[in-house]
Amino acid sequence: MPLKEACGVVGISLPHRGVAPYLYLGLRALQHRGQESAGISTSSHGQLYHRRGMGLVHEVFDQDALTTLRGSTGIGHVRYSTTGTSSLENAQPVSVNVGEGELALGHNGDLVNFSRLKRRLLGLGVEFLGSSDTEAMGQLIAVEFSRTRDMSTAIRRAMGEMSGGYAVTLVHGNRVYGFRDPQGIRPLSLGTLKDG
Repeated sequence: MPLKEACGVVGISLPHRGVAPYLYLGLRALQHRGQESAGISTSSHGQLYHRRGMGLVHEVFDQDALTTLRGSTGIGHVRYSTTGTSSLENAQPVSVNVGEGELALGHNGDLVNFSRLKRRLLGLGVEFLGSSDTEAMGQLIAVEFSRTRDMSTAIRRAMGEMSGGYAVTLVHGNRVYGFRDPQGIRPLSLGTLKDG
């Protein structure tokens, strides 16, 4: 059975410039990896702004939509569903409350222990809005963040509980985080932009 493309993620941080148009271009370049839905989450002074929709990148985002996505830091996602239904509730980036703020993450891959993680999180009183493993990943990171108050540590701890292949971009505060499974099954590249 041939390998299917399954989502694309991008994260960008640009000092003193609006990041939404650059995220849009990044998602257009990744459109072949997912055509069911697209989304962008940006951060301005720790406040997150989101837009997600069903369809291709150019169908979800017009110039007016991009101007509402404030900030110089953000992430984007295009989706081909492998876990969870193809619906707006499962479109990404997924946002999760963390203490006094929120995080947003986009994910390419599959958590093979998704059912077990979801049961554990439900046992902790976590409520789910959708049916994707991405939401479980975000909720797990939020639980760890509530214990550590440090996002890098929370991500590392959550990764210790996640099994499968994944590449993730996450925005919290004014920082973008990128991480992938320890085996490197899913691709994740790091690049730099002039003045970025």
